[in-house]
Amino acid sequence: MSNHSGDTNKMVGEDHIRDATKMVSDTPMTDSELVEMITGDGPVKTITKWVHSSVCFQLERKLKAANDRIQSLIEERDRANQLADWKWNLRGEFESLLGTDNIEKGIKAVKKMKQRIKRLEGELESTKADRDSWSNQSDEFAKTAADLIIHIKRLEEAGDEMATWLSDPRNLGDDPFMSSQWRKAKEAKP
Repeated sequence: MSNHSGDTNKMVGEDHIRDATKMVSDTPMTDSELVEMITGDGPVKTITKWVHSSVCFQLERKLKAANDRIQSLIEERDRANQLADWKWNLRGEFESLLGTDNIEKGIKAVKKMKQRIKRLEGELESTKADRDSWSNQSDEFAKTAADLIIHIKRLEEAGDEMATWLSDPRNLGDDPFMSSQWRKAKEAKP
C-alpha cells in the first residue's frame, strides 16, 4: 500500500524532516514507472498518473516469488524446529536409557550393556541345553515307565492264570488260601 496522497512530493505519515530532493517512497518501483498524462484544454487541465500493465505483471511475479520464498522459509523453520524437537527428545531418551547425557559415559554404559547381553545369551544357551537334556531324559523315563507298565500287565495276566490254575482242584486240590492271597495283592496295587 502506498503512502501517497496523490502528490508525489508529499508523503503521508512521515516522521522525519522532509528533504524535497531526497524523497523516500514505500513504492519505488511503481514511482519510477509512473506515466503522467495531461488532458484538457484551456486553464483546467487534468493530470492522470498510471503504470503500464507490464510493470504490474512484473510486480505481481515478484510478489508471488517473495511469498513463495516466505513459505519456503516457514517450512524450513518448521523442519528445523521438528529436528530440534527430535534431537531434544532423543537426548532425553538417551539420558533415560543410559542415565546420562554425557557421550563418553553413555558409550561406557552401552559397552556394559553389551557385555551383560552376551553373558545372558550364554546363560540362555546353557539353559536351552539343560532343557534339551532334561527333555531327552524325560523321554527316556517315559519310555521306561511305558515298558514297566507293559511288564506289570504281563505279570498280572500271569498271576491271574496262576490263580485260576491254583483254584482248580485237579491241580493241587482246592487251595483257597493261595487264590485269595493273589486277589488281595492285586487289589492293593497303587
